[in-house]
Amino acid sequence: MKIVFSKHAENRMNERQISKNEVKEAILFPNKSGKQDHKNFAMKTRKNDQLLIAYYIEEEGVAHVITVITTSKISKYLQ
Repeated sequence: MKIVFSKHAENRMNERQISKNEVKEAILFPNKSGKQDHKNFAMKTRKNDQLLIAYYIEEEGVAHVITVITTSKISKYLQ
């Protein structure tokens, strides 16, 4: 699957020191995934006890990443 990043997503990734490879891995091999408000989400744990959540829209085999966040509340999201 091709993955493209919005400017907003790239800015958030820079702020939170998240690489494109981490986001790609979360989308392709998530710990948890689903839909929320017409957007897909993918969650993947990180090495530093953080959870990465990527929100994206999938159209014609392309994942358009809208935003990326991290949280330390892993158990809240991965139930």
